[in-house]
Amino acid sequence: MNAQSSMTVPLTDKLARKIQQHIVEDGLQEGDFYLTEEQVSQQFGASRRVAREAIGQLRTLDVLRARKRKGLIVGQADPVRLFSSGLELFGRNIGNFRELAALRYTIEVGAVDLAVSHATKEQLDRLTAAAEAYRLAVDGTIDVEGSDRAEVDFHGVMLECTASSMITSMQAVLLEYMQSSPYDRMDRQEMSVSAVEHEMIAVAMQLRDRERVRALVRQHLDNTINSTSDDPNHAGS
Repeated sequence: MNAQSSMTVPLTDKLARKIQQHIVEDGLQEGDFYLTEEQVSQQFGASRRVAREAIGQLRTLDVLRARKRKGLIVGQADPVRLFSSGLELFGRNIGNFRELAALRYTIEVGAVDLAVSHATKEQLDRLTAAAEAYRLAVDGTIDVEGSDRAEVDFHGVMLECTASSMITSMQAVLLEYMQSSPYDRMDRQEMSVSAVEHEMIAVAMQLRDRERVRALVRQHLDNTINSTSDDPNHAGS
């Protein structure tokens, strides 16, 4: 049984890739009808079981969708949703959490040019307001919940300035998860430093000083990543 299973998995993956290639090569778009399970089996020379498993895999990814009495329809995979679905399990240990922190660093530092170039006045004003809100949360809140939300809001506006919905959505999912993790906790002094950095970034963004923004974002994220604790029970005092 184990030998059969080990052979079926790669065959399923191989067929799933062939189906995706077929969709692309035929220029099929979201909502277009696709083959039935039986037709997939016949066209690709696969058993019905392998065809069913490959289709199930692609339905999970939203590449294919099933419609009652209509068979299979071409879908549109959502990379942000796929990314989100695996975060909770992936980030359960400190090593993987730090990998996510490195990904966050890469996205945010890499997004600076777009943010400076495309930010509107309304977005820059919201960024300044978000920095002020974070400062108030740090100065006045008893628990970290208020400052966590203000932190998410600040970085959300910053990424929104890129005018890229993909970057904004991906980062929002990543940051929301990291803020909820027990590994991501700053003490009150670290939060105060973070508040100052937010304000400095907002000012540099208003001036559209690309190099200054990049340097400040790097510094801010370096400090944030360095505050990551190996102890999931660690919390700011």
